[in-house]
Amino acid sequence: AVGLVNFGARAAELTCDFRRTADRGDDVQRVRDCTAQRDLGELRKKFTALVPPHGTVVIRLSDPR
Repeated sequence: AVGLVNFGARAAELTCDFRRTADRGDDVQRVRDCTAQRDLGELRKKFTALVPPHGTVVIRLSDPR
């Protein structure tokens, strides 16, 4: 799982780069937004979310194969 944490007083767009976080550095990952409790499908290279002030978004990455 990956947590995107906004420590600021304003909403911020935060990005998770799969090449830096995935086990093998794969460009494509199956993504589940654990905060919203919904599957986002297969995404390529990155995931970006608008995170509220002092808020978090937690996603789970898994191999699409």
